[in-house]
Amino acid sequence: MVTPPAMSEPATSSTAPAADAPAKAAKRAGIKFSELFKDKKIVQCITKFHPLMWLKLKMCSRILGWRLPDDMFSSMLPYLNDQLGIGRPDLNIHEVAEVGDVDSLWLMVLQGVSVRMKCPYTQATLLQKAVHSGNPNLVHMLLAKNASPNVKGTYGYTALHECAYTATARVARLLCEYKANCDAISKNGSTPLLVAAREGKTEIVAELLKHNAHPDDGGDKGWTPLFLAASEGHVAAAEVLLAYGANPNEVALQEGRTPLEEAIAQNKPEMAALLHRHMGGAGDAGMAAVEGVYAAAATTQAQHQLLQTQHAIHELQRQRQALEQHFMTNPNDPAAAQMLEQNEIQLEQYLLALTQVQAQVQAEQQVAALQLPQELPQEDEDEEGLIESATNALKNVVLVSPNEVDDVAADFHTPVHEKQDNMDVAAD
Repeated sequence: MVTPPAMSEPATSSTAPAADAPAKAAKRAGIKFSELFKDKKIVQCITKFHPLMWLKLKMCSRILGWRLPDDMFSSMLPYLNDQLGIGRPDLNIHEVAEVGDVDSLWLMVLQGVSVRMKCPYTQATLLQKAVHSGNPNLVHMLLAKNASPNVKGTYGYTALHECAYTATARVARLLCEYKANCDAISKNGSTPLLVAAREGKTEIVAELLKHNAHPDDGGDKGWTPLFLAASEGHVAAAEVLLAYGANPNEVALQEGRTPLEEAIAQNKPEMAALLHRHMGGAGDAGMAAVEGVYAAAATTQAQHQLLQTQHAIHELQRQRQALEQHFMTNPNDPAAAQMLEQNEIQLEQYLLALTQVQAQVQAEQQVAALQLPQELPQEDEDEEGLIESATNALKNVVLVSPNEVDDVAADFHTPVHEKQDNMDVAAD
């Protein structure tokens, strides 16, 4: 009888080295790093091309157990300052922030530069300049170093006001997460939300509203954010404001108009249609006013039809989105399925019509471009020729009788006639 070989001992012995392999590899790597970074030239080369590696190496040396001496890092600071040009006495730290140079500014802050420093000329804060740069990493660094987002600089603007003009939703989110006041009022009476709505910064509008900005608070100018969005025709921003409960019936103090009336006054047909739908139709008079805006915005019947088609497509797309959201919770609703099918058919028809109307409008524009006005007489044409041109033009206009044309031409008195009259007087 053959006895099978025992497998337990080899299996145990074969797995043990595998379990110890990561630990040994990590230990070897640690030894290599500790030896590698003891060479000051190597560390200088790394930090020259990646200045923030200075701080990261200092932190990692303690975490990974190959601690480098502090005096080595201290002695490298003058080298880094020289390489980055941040040791110059004429250096403007606010310009460093405005260009988004996070490496240089971080090293300057680590060496004692205050993050609350204001520009002596404009009173702008470092955080405001960082917002202008659009670099979220720089904004985050300053906020983490206790830069206040609510300090007011030029014109009483906070960092959020500046963000509403020039930055992104990510920067706005960072400021809001660090307790920026979403309803702060500048010297000219504007809130960040009012600025963002006026500028059409839809994502920033949404971010401010998510962080509890009041949808109707535009400051002390008497305008709401929705009113200015309507005035400028920023439909997407208005949709977000309405979704967060903005009041479409509030009357602006100076203009005495609602957002819908302002959209009509400024000839913003898509905005007027949006507000009209949101207000539940607002009656036949409201619809007539909206249609009047569409007609005013269209110079030809084809252009009017184009605007109506675009409006219908927008409405069908909105209905489709609502039906799709309904299907998320009611996937077996037969009535909704039928409505969605009809919606798809109508949308396809309107998209086809849109292509045809666009081609018609383009053709009309090309024809209009060919109908150029007649050239005016040349400047060197004699004035007797001008008289003849004026007489011929008058004969084609049924404003006076043919017998009166010569009288009208006679009244067209020129220096040529004056010279001839003087000669006649001299002859007499």
